[in-house]
Amino acid sequence: MGYIMPVNHDQYTQYANRQLPVKKDPLELTPIKKTTLTSAFVKKEHEYALEKQSLNVKNQNNKLLSELTGKGHVINEWI
Repeated sequence: MGYIMPVNHDQYTQYANRQLPVKKDPLELTPIKKTTLTSAFVKKEHEYALEKQSLNVKNQNNKLLSELTGKGHVINEWI
């Protein structure tokens, strides 16, 4: 008489598990984390505002200069 060893049918169980339907929500949304403004961003924003203000002043100066001298109405380039 022989001994029958216990055999795990790994291939069969993997195949059977593959055939089971997996229920997933097709419209699953991931949670969103709230962000906060960092001090570096606020600093950059302030620098940008100052730069924009200085450019506005330069444009006003160039417009005044072109009105006074009569030059620079058509072409506004400095060489």
